[in-house]
Amino acid sequence: MIYVLVKDLFFRSKIDATAQALKKKVSFSNDVYTVKNASLVLVDLEEFGLEGIQKIVEHNPSVKIIGFLSHKRMDLIQRAGMIPSLKVLPRSRFVNELNEVLSH
Repeated sequence: MIYVLVKDLFFRSKIDATAQALKKKVSFSNDVYTVKNASLVLVDLEEFGLEGIQKIVEHNPSVKIIGFLSHKRMDLIQRAGMIPSLKVLPRSRFVNELNEVLSH
């Protein structure tokens, strides 16, 4: 299951449209505690922070997580490097690579 944690309606609709085009099922949520048995989690790090990521990893130790954020958030980017299962992408790159990201 692919979970998407994003509140921004633009990103949500973009991800949903791409998932539908690829015939991928995604589940949107605003709560990190709803993520169960996930194979992939896409998360807006600026909205959910690293604490939310740690909760997801606790409940899904083998999950792959891709977080996206503004390239200007160097503080968050540096701290995110401490979570091995988290790959961080700037928003622009995330959008450009969305097909590839959802195809895994």
